[in-house]
Amino acid sequence: MTPDPFAEDNSAVRSSCLMARARSAKDHVEYTKELTEKLELELTARGTELDKRRRSALAALLNLGLQEIVVQFLGAEKSPKWTHHLVDRVDSDPISIGAVIEYWNVLQPLLHQQKVVAELPIGEIISSGYGALLDQKPWGREALDSYFETESHEWVNSEYLEVLARRKKGISFFRERLLSLISERWSQGTVACTAARLLAQNFNSPPDIWVELSEKFGHPDHVIGQMAHGVLSTQR
Repeated sequence: MTPDPFAEDNSAVRSSCLMARARSAKDHVEYTKELTEKLELELTARGTELDKRRRSALAALLNLGLQEIVVQFLGAEKSPKWTHHLVDRVDSDPISIGAVIEYWNVLQPLLHQQKVVAELPIGEIISSGYGALLDQKPWGREALDSYFETESHEWVNSEYLEVLARRKKGISFFRERLLSLISERWSQGTVACTAARLLAQNFNSPPDIWVELSEKFGHPDHVIGQMAHGVLSTQR
């Protein structure tokens, strides 16, 4: 464990260490008080590292059972976009977002009482690769299903498709989404490959799948390469 977690630059390590300190502090009143004071300062951090510092402090305070402090801070900040700081696609930190998801059933009602934004950025969580954390909770699974059914998803990535596969496996909506991503020219290579793999895994029996794909692509003249494991690229 890093000697001083408040000096740790890696976001996930920082959050892990601070949460470990929070767990060990619960049986020690004086240390809990000292740690809470430091975390409150981190929760109001400014500067270029504010997102990282605030995320890790938020996770540790939740682990201490101090949801009220978190809500008081968010209420004072009156920031409608505070949840957008929970996910950083560059500095990966599943620990802090995992803590928020773990305590969300307690935190959300308190946020509502203070008229603070109480909706998690489901799309960001999914596209950053943390959708499995939501899938572990009953309310999280409901949130995922609602997101897939009601939101417009113009931009998707492989992580989105993997979660969609878990939640909508065998459903026609999932099938149509995969077919469109495989055939649309603007689809990124990795996304199209993931869609092709999931289509093969989930819908490899119905003959109409291959009829539809043939209509979309025509008849390829020859295979030009392997785009990904189990996925061949063709040329007409």
